[in-house]
Amino acid sequence: RASIQVERALHCRRGETTLRRLILSLVILTALAATPAAHAQALPDTVRNAGVTVAQWSAVQAEVRRAAAARGASERALAAVAARVSANLVQNGAIDFDALLASIDDRATQVAELQTQLAAMQAADDPAVAKLLADARAAIDAGDLTGGDALLAKAAESDLAGIAREEALTTARRTRAAATIGERGRLAFLGANFLGASALYAQAAETVPEGDAYARWKYITNQAGALYQRGDQFGELTALHEAVRLYRDVASPLSPRATLPSRWVHTQSNLAIVLGKLGERGDDQSLRDAVAVYRAVLQVVTRESTPENWARTQNNLGLVLRVLAERGDNESLSEAAIAYRSALTVLTRKYSPAEWAITQNNLGGVLLVLHDRGDQQAAQEAVRVFRAALEVYTRSSGPEIWAAVQNNLGLALLETGMGGDGQALTEAVAAFRAAMEVHTRANAPMKWAQDQSNLGLVLFELGERGDGRALQDAVASHRLALEVVTRINNPQSWADMQLNLSTALDALVRRGDRARLSEALSAARNALSGYLQVHDIHSAEEARRVIARLEAQ
Repeated sequence: RASIQVERALHCRRGETTLRRLILSLVILTALAATPAAHAQALPDTVRNAGVTVAQWSAVQAEVRRAAAARGASERALAAVAARVSANLVQNGAIDFDALLASIDDRATQVAELQTQLAAMQAADDPAVAKLLADARAAIDAGDLTGGDALLAKAAESDLAGIAREEALTTARRTRAAATIGERGRLAFLGANFLGASALYAQAAETVPEGDAYARWKYITNQAGALYQRGDQFGELTALHEAVRLYRDVASPLSPRATLPSRWVHTQSNLAIVLGKLGERGDDQSLRDAVAVYRAVLQVVTRESTPENWARTQNNLGLVLRVLAERGDNESLSEAAIAYRSALTVLTRKYSPAEWAITQNNLGGVLLVLHDRGDQQAAQEAVRVFRAALEVYTRSSGPEIWAAVQNNLGLALLETGMGGDGQALTEAVAAFRAAMEVHTRANAPMKWAQDQSNLGLVLFELGERGDGRALQDAVASHRLALEVVTRINNPQSWADMQLNLSTALDALVRRGDRARLSEALSAARNALSGYLQVHDIHSAEEARRVIARLEAQ
């Protein structure tokens, strides 16, 4: 099933010519692959240590009670899963209770499915395994996820030992063992232990009977989906590259286009999403590969056969085309606009308001690039488009997307303000700060850093108009962003932010603070080396011009 993404622009100002770069983040509306669900009790120590209040945690517990009753799930199991999610995210350096609240319904459904699956699996032909599965189901139902997982591990170990001992082991037993391990993967994914989930899904894929191509494909796609989540949330390029390899080299041969078109579309759409994410992080070849994959998908997913999936695929194609356009490909810019407007012919506000708002937001990103290319009215149209999207998405109904659109609105207001509208600059500051109320450094460090950098651009513009304090704040914002965005996890954005920092420092030098000159020069040299790393020749030339000007001072 094709998923739809929302773009999130990163606006970069550099040098004398104020070249701007927009990088849109992806928000996937539908999961890459089927994954799991769960229960909460008293405020866990890890949550308390993160600064979460009892009142906040009580809201999670209330949502657990509601969702468990609505979905027929065990309340204790669901509460335990909520606690496990929080513990793992704190352990991994992030915790997002808005996202947790929004995901409780899905986790409740997954808990119910987990219990149903275990109930069916406990009718095992081995009484010992049947009892372990029954005990595991009871433990999970009581909220003991650790105990339930341990019992599932014992059940899997028992069956796997039987495989080694008995040449006459049936295909059903191997299938059951894989299913048991896969459910462990589900539990790990539910708790945001994405690397653990990936390893378990890999084990499940190796355990399935050799002739069961569908089961192997399912576990491989789940494994790749877990790696994508890890790479997306924590900026780990190695995880994203491994997800690409799994989709392209392992899952694709198990889903041939000629005989299994639906499975092929699912695999290719997920592959394109991961390629697009790598493209966002500076890999232009991955962007071009994503475009090719989406266009291949559109040969199978047509407007006549599956209009909604066709529209979602058009939206996702527009996203990668827009990033290519932002990097200098003018032909891709017009193609991106066509793709978004095509999607909007199906995803109308009346028929699908949420997806309409996302696509409107993405179209706004194209309008910002058009403004950079000389269309002076495009920024004002982008402001209207982003504000229309915010009529659908509110902070309470969709906090993550709301924050992404606030960021993009801030960029459009910045463009409008640079045309002379001082009020627009003030509104841009408010928009970026609103985005950072959701994208905190603790729960979404990469997005928080992008918001900080964008805020720095507005503060720089205010500083150029005489606000000396704003210039100081602009430097501070860029430096905060660079504490998170590194040359390793996002070399393109790192180089952009270094050049933005150099520009802000240079403004202070021009106002008499000569001590900042060496810092400005160092940042510009960092930018040049980053652009050369990602083969961004145009931006490298701009960095050279900035270095030459600074060296001449």
